[in-house]
Amino acid sequence: MAAYSAVTVFRHTLEQLLDSDQFSPHISKTQIISLHEKVCSLQSSLDKISFVPKLKRDKMKDLQNRIRDAIYAAQDAVDYWNRGHSPQGSGEKTMKKLEEDIKLVEEDAVVLEKEIRNDPKAENLFLAQPSFNFSGKDKIVGQEEDFKNVVEILVDDKHMLQVIPITGLPGIGKTTLARSIYDDKRIRNSFRLSIHSWVTVSQDVNYQELLSKILSSMESRGSQAGDHATQGDEDQLRVNLHQTLYHNKYLIVLDDVWDIMVWDQVRLSLPDNKNGSRILLSTRISILAETVRNSNFMHEMKPLGLKHNYKDDITNACLAHLKDTGRRIADNCKGLPLSITVIGGLLSRERLDPDYWKRIEQDTAGFAAIGDDSYMEILSLSYNNLPAYLKGCFLYMGAFPEDAGTRVSKLIKLCVAEGFFPKPSLPTQTMELVAHKALENLIGRNLIAISEKSSNGNWQR
Repeated sequence: MAAYSAVTVFRHTLEQLLDSDQFSPHISKTQIISLHEKVCSLQSSLDKISFVPKLKRDKMKDLQNRIRDAIYAAQDAVDYWNRGHSPQGSGEKTMKKLEEDIKLVEEDAVVLEKEIRNDPKAENLFLAQPSFNFSGKDKIVGQEEDFKNVVEILVDDKHMLQVIPITGLPGIGKTTLARSIYDDKRIRNSFRLSIHSWVTVSQDVNYQELLSKILSSMESRGSQAGDHATQGDEDQLRVNLHQTLYHNKYLIVLDDVWDIMVWDQVRLSLPDNKNGSRILLSTRISILAETVRNSNFMHEMKPLGLKHNYKDDITNACLAHLKDTGRRIADNCKGLPLSITVIGGLLSRERLDPDYWKRIEQDTAGFAAIGDDSYMEILSLSYNNLPAYLKGCFLYMGAFPEDAGTRVSKLIKLCVAEGFFPKPSLPTQTMELVAHKALENLIGRNLIAISEKSSNGNWQR
């Protein structure tokens, strides 16, 4: 929520200004304190609004727009005066008008929060949320047959270079399947004396950068990622890649390929010395998958069906009074693992209240009618149900490259520095602990994932 992030950042700016005790001649400390109080009060009111019912979302969107405009106006004015510029007209009147605008949107936020709270259908929506225990154990459910079919091709005794495409709908689990295969001990043992590399391609492709990423991610016995030369222009990188692979058996994963030109640019650097090398390529575009394969094998993933019993698994995990609703929600996910995972994360963090679950059922029923892109609406639903302070943190992650691992310690420091989180309620807590709890919450909702853990189980990336 851009509005909440704007409030948080502006509050942080005012606190830094108060801590510095250095004020422009055009703005007094008393005025900054008064403005800071108004901003903190607004943030407190927004913190009380978590779940917004469907009928109230247009009203909430309008409120967010007005909050954003009021905060941006105040931020601009404070920055302008702080740089030594004189206010146009009376500075005192301008400050008073800014405070009044913030107070007005806060009053509207309070009214909206009361409307939601007093809604008879929402009487149990404000109960404390259950805690979340992160085990860090990843388990693939419903992809066992997919896994088996692809692995058999990867480890067969054919010596020719094989390109193995995995295709299917968005959100069906192509990346998850490819990653589970790439990390599997049987595959690692089969290619233990070989080079293996994982690269996420995505839509915006810089070929020089892509070639560099393939080289930099290469691992083999006796060498680690980053050991290979990744400098030079595009032609030099092609030569480096070809020479590095020429006398070696290799496994390269090209994940999330959107354009056949990517394959055309890369394949010339991938030699076939008839030594059992393999390329695993995932794409949502079936025509691309048909084009790149060089054998009869192409793995097309299907939505989870009745044979997977995922609906039974979901309903069995529900309390008795939620089983029927849980099954209908599972139906609305249309067998897409991403949708099931995200909705499961949402419901596991929220209230065990029939009315709340009914609302999720109604929302997901509407999304199911959209078709192949329904997973995006389900992701949006999960985002809309985040507490306000988590929305800014989640959106901030969009600043990092797609599918790039980010060190947890770095992310915590950045989020704390940006001022996304409220101050700890207990004197024994630190902002770093608050940030860690926030990340734990996002992981519990299956909106972000841990890709790497240390030997003692702590999160690293």
